[in-house]
Amino acid sequence: MLEGVAEVSSAAGTETVSAGQTYRMSGTGAGFLDHPSPALRDASGRMMALIAPPDGQATQSTSGAPGASASAGNGGRLIMDLASGPVVVEMRPDLAPNTVARIREMVESGAFNGLEFQFVRPGYVAETAAPPGAGPTINAELSNVPFEKGTLGLSHDRDDPDSGNGKFFVALGRARLLDGKYTVWGKVISGMEHLEKITGAKTAGRRQTISSMSLAN
Repeated sequence: MLEGVAEVSSAAGTETVSAGQTYRMSGTGAGFLDHPSPALRDASGRMMALIAPPDGQATQSTSGAPGASASAGNGGRLIMDLASGPVVVEMRPDLAPNTVARIREMVESGAFNGLEFQFVRPGYVAETAAPPGAGPTINAELSNVPFEKGTLGLSHDRDDPDSGNGKFFVALGRARLLDGKYTVWGKVISGMEHLEKITGAKTAGRRQTISSMSLAN
């Protein structure tokens, strides 16, 4: 995405809008704003997060033309809305096709909306509770991909890797003890700072939650 100068034409006239300026058109007129509204900032943040390449890499298609993501996952993105802002996740069906397929189904059904983070250890992991009515268990799809900061894994019972039910965790730091023992199914590509604000403490008798999760494509 390029920054620069754009020309905006409307019934109210034509203006030149430079990078960093905000220009609004509405039914009552058009003009420059001193500051963008919170809603506009949120919408802009979501847009930039969704078009950003994973890990800050340049986007490039297989033909060499700009625009298509060169992500290893290439399995679509989902948005995890937290109280402090959105987290964008790149899913990895190349590593865990069955897990990603189930996660997508659960996101579409709203299974993660309102789900609490039941266990949080700063610098290690933030783990959700089990989604209600998750259905059949998910067999493990283990790989040699390490659990680095931002990696998403599928939780399971201690002695049964094939007991996953949609409960998952996000690594908040390098979690070597988990390598090869849990299914890696995604990676945070934007909004990690929001996950790092989760403490696991209760407010009014309730832990912090995922406000909603939705598919980005």
